[in-house]
Amino acid sequence: MVKRIIFDIDNTLIKWEDSYYGELGKVFDELQIQYTQLDIEKIILAIAEYEKREIYFKKDAMLQICEEKLERELPDNFIDTMLTYFEKCVPEHLPSGVLETLEYLSRKYELVTLTNWFEETQSIRLQKVGIEKYFKKIYACDRIKIKPNKESYLTAAGDNKPQNCLMIGDNLINDIEGAKKCGMQVIYYNPKKLQTQYPNIQKFEELQQIL
Repeated sequence: MVKRIIFDIDNTLIKWEDSYYGELGKVFDELQIQYTQLDIEKIILAIAEYEKREIYFKKDAMLQICEEKLERELPDNFIDTMLTYFEKCVPEHLPSGVLETLEYLSRKYELVTLTNWFEETQSIRLQKVGIEKYFKKIYACDRIKIKPNKESYLTAAGDNKPQNCLMIGDNLINDIEGAKKCGMQVIYYNPKKLQTQYPNIQKFEELQQIL
């Protein structure tokens, strides 16, 4: 029996648009750092590679990998400034059915989030789209180990047994396979209708029929 539902955030609850990386140019501008489009692409690459080599999201470690990609030093407040701009990166409107579905699920289950990013940034983004109120807690990987580390799922389970938790997310490795290995139930958020062996949904509101 499901007691707790654990949601991924990016591209599950809140879509991440490639255009949001345009905020990186504003970071360089604010800090009065000269940059090229190639520099922007290197920072994007650094962010993508970060979780493959680190265990936690830490600002000093992220600054280090950004500096390695750029092959030059950055100001100590570069990551803080970047996160301030990324806090604004949310769609004007959530996809149809998200608010209604979270309202429905919150009446039946305990809802939390588990994210490979910084807690403060994700909390602000959830507030901006009006859905933070549905979640008991935000589990973020600046405080616990990065998905798909086993510890991240077990921590997000809280006082519940893994088999009484359901993980929902769009990443097969980080959200689905990792949680499944811990004994959790899983639903793959699959709007692109990819072939998969796992239970999956294409529209968020399908959760109301399943749960």
